[in-house]
Parts: sequence; C-alpha cells; structure tokens
Amino acid sequence: MYNATNGRKPSSWRGLSVAITVLLVAAGVFYVVRNARDFAALGNLSVVLWAEIGALALVSLILLGWFNKIVVGVFDVDLRVSEWFGLTMVGAMANMFAPFAPGAGMRALYLKRVHGLAYVHFANCLAATLLITAMANSALALVALILVWRLHGAVSDALLAAALVIFAVPLALVLWPMRVGVPENKWLRRLASVINGWHTVVTRRVAVAELGAVMAARTLLLTGIYHLIFDAIDAPAPWLACLTMASLGSVARLVNITPGSLGIYEAVLTTTSAAFGVPVSAGLMVALVHRLVSSLIIVASGVVYGHLLSREAITDG
Repeated sequence: MYNATNGRKPSSWRGLSVAITVLLVAAGVFYVVRNARDFAALGNLSVVLWAEIGALALVSLILLGWFNKIVVGVFDVDLRVSEWFGLTMVGAMANMFAPFAPGAGMRALYLKRVHGLAYVHFANCLAATLLITAMANSALALVALILVWRLHGAVSDALLAAALVIFAVPLALVLWPMRVGVPENKWLRRLASVINGWHTVVTRRVAVAELGAVMAARTLLLTGIYHLIFDAIDAPAPWLACLTMASLGSVARLVNITPGSLGIYEAVLTTTSAAFGVPVSAGLMVALVHRLVSSLIIVASGVVYGHLLSREAITDG
C-alpha cells in the first residue's frame, strides 16, 4: 500500500516492518547465544559440502528465474537468459535490503521500458506468482503430511490446517477465475484490470501447469538441500519433514514485511521441523546455512546483472 503523494510506504508500515525485523532478529540472536554449543555443529560442514550446497542453491535460483520467464511469457514477452535470470537476481537482491519487495518495482520498470509490458499486466504476473507458488507448495505439504499420517498414524494438526487453508484459496481462484466490469472510478478500474488480467493468466492451462511443475521441482530440490544440511550437522531429519519444511518455507518467502522475509522464513522452518521432533537448533541451522549461501549467490549475481541490465535499459530507452 503506497502513499499516493510520494510513492513511498506510509511511515506506520515502515515502523511496523522495522519493529518486526528487530524483534525476530533479536530473538534469533538470543537463541543462538543461549544454545551456542548446538551451533558448533556447523563446523562439520566441509568446503566440499559448502560447494555442493551452493551448486544446488544456484540451480534452485535458476528454476525461480525460469518460473518468472514463463509468467511474463503469458503476455507475449520473450525474455533472454540474461533477462529472466538477471532480473530475478536483481529483484531478489533488492528485496534483501528493504521490506515490501522493492525488487518487484525494479522488474516492472525494466519490463515496461524494454519490453513495453503494462504495469497492470506485471501486477497480473505478481498475482500468478503468489497464487501458484502458494498452491503448488501447499499441495506438496499436504502430500507429505498425509503420508506421515498414513505411515505413523499421527500428524501435526496445526501444519495440516495451515496447508489446507493455503491450498484452498488459490485453488478456488484457479478453478473459478472472476471477470468484472470496468467501473468509472480510476482506482477501481485498475483493480478490475488486475482481476481480469488474472483471468487471462489462469485460462492458459499449459502455462499454469508448467509453472506448477517448475515450482514443484524447485521445492523438491530445496528438500534435498535441507536433508543434506541436516545430515552434515548430525541431526538427520526424515525426508517428509524436509519436504514439508521446503514447501511451507517457500510460502513464507512470499511474506515480505521484513527484508527478504528475514526471521519469518527462519521461524517457519524451525517451527515446522520442531513439529517433526527435530531440534529447533537444527532447523534454525538449516535455515541460516541456506540463507547465507543463497544470499551470496544473489548478491554476486545481482551486482553483475544489475550493471548489465541497467545499461540495456538506458540503451533501449
């Protein structure tokens, strides 16, 4: 929600973001300090293992970029490799340093300037990203939790309820997309354009299926990364626990009230792992290792592609 006079977030929202960020980071630091002995297990990660985690994290980011390519392709924008991967990295880097996903605005400006993608269509792309990410990952979480119930006869009611709610809302919007008339009010007219644009996206069944498949592949890859880290710190976790963590963690990444979902992502992963009987410290270590490796890749790639794409935007403009 932007202030119409200056395009910036209202101070109340900025203040809320700062308060939540400080609170979550302080809680995390306090926990790490109080349980420093547990975190000594991070010393078990060899250079080779760090490299393996980095390679897998890079592939997961490439899949995220490919997802973004498919989304904008619905509106006949054909991005080159340097664009779909570069824009994803630049946007992710911007999101790391400020709340409310400022990277989305940067991507929208580039796509408008270079490819002529209307802002309302970019808003449709964001809606598609949000809904399909939530639906695909909650579906995987439901599968994992149902398997846990069938194998062990018990499952976390809280996790099951959360996965069901997250799955039901986007599923309804996919199965029954709305179309509305065009009102006279300027702001309502823009909202109507977004709603009708979502109808355009969701009726492209092949594209929706491709998006779901790419997102599922990325989540399964994250599952492998988490399992690898758990084994390295001598805290083995079941594959189904890792799958549930990866699924709900991916949904948590959509909550951008803090920079890069800092603290929110870690809280979801540790809470989910604890529901499977995995120590909180182990779940937090997995979250921190993955964040560190991914952040290094994002910053390195974001700086390079930010320079290249900004030059291209100036040239085309």
